Amino acid sequence: MNHFVVGESAAGSLKLAFRGKNHQIYPLSLDLSLGPIAAIHEEEGIQRHVDWLRSSFTFEDDYFGHQEETYRQTLEKIKSLKDGDQATIWTGENTAEQIGLRLVCFLMANKKVDLSVVNTAEAMNELMRDSDIEVEIRHSGECNNKQMAHFFKHSRTRLPNAETVALADDMLKLLSSTSLLRSWKNGEILDAEETRDDSFILKCVRGQKEKNLNDGFVKATRIVGEVLGHSYHIYSDAWIDYRLRSLTRSGQLISRGDLRSMRSYDVRLAHEEV
Repeated sequence: MNHFVVGESAAGSLKLAFRGKNHQIYPLSLDLSLGPIAAIHEEEGIQRHVDWLRSSFTFEDDYFGHQEETYRQTLEKIKSLKDGDQATIWTGENTAEQIGLRLVCFLMANKKVDLSVVNTAEAMNELMRDSDIEVEIRHSGECNNKQMAHFFKHSRTRLPNAETVALADDMLKLLSSTSLLRSWKNGEILDAEETRDDSFILKCVRGQKEKNLNDGFVKATRIVGEVLGHSYHIYSDAWIDYRLRSLTRSGQLISRGDLRSMRSYDVRLAHEEV
């Protein structure tokens, strides 16, 4: 069985779940909820996306090299599948995983592959249905290996051809998008303004400012953690760091320290007394 999953964390859980068994795990390592996505299945689109990551985020360069190489390997595996091969796509109720689902379906459009899908958010709800404990996961990376094995056995469903075609058609539209940000809302992937999250980030800065006496300055990492913990959307910490630096450049925030590392700078609101 070939497994296609979004993110290294979810891939790690799957590898543990199927260790010693004839299952191959292929992660889509790039977060396609953000950054340029046009022609992301082709060389031009991949290079454009990775160039944007390198110019916008502050990870070490070899991090992006690993992400790019893993993504390319997964694309090649999808393209090499033959009629009759078995594949399972893992997805969830968030933008990145829903795009991943559509991308795999798009690349398999002309193949007669035995295709199944597991939605981990739906599977977790089913698993906990009769429990007094409510567990809400935001992405598949929050599932452990035992849960993944259970979901594969009990929540995997065959993906009908008509649905595969519809998902592939969705991806075709996304492949011409010029937006840098996308949202998952009411069962649809929608283009979003790059500034979508700025008001919430500023709110978090304001809230943290009121908790400290450090001239109104707050560590960037604290804001990143606050946004990650309380937002409706699924973020990477790098995206929040990117928006903090963008808000500094636009004059809405004032920073001190080295903006080249989120652990090395603080921010405060530019237009409030401190």
